[in-house]
Amino acid sequence: PPRSTLFPYTTLFRSISLSGNDCLLDFAAVAGEQYDVQSTSNLAGSFWSAVTTNIAGIDGTIRVVDTNAATQPKRYYRVQASP
Repeated sequence: PPRSTLFPYTTLFRSISLSGNDCLLDFAAVAGEQYDVQSTSNLAGSFWSAVTTNIAGIDGTIRVVDTNAATQPKRYYRVQASP
């Protein structure tokens, strides 16, 4: 479906799991879109750092690996469609 400027579609994580010290993030994507995965340790703050950017969308699931994320006390993630 085309993206609306008022209501861009929500990208949902399909799974989040650990493999050793790495965090594996699987999310649904749409072909023709670009995505950024970001993380923060504080949801009350406004700072999000890039895990990876400019991921080319496919009609399916994309996996991103956040290396050594499991060594952090806490970590929150979001996926955004790139402008």
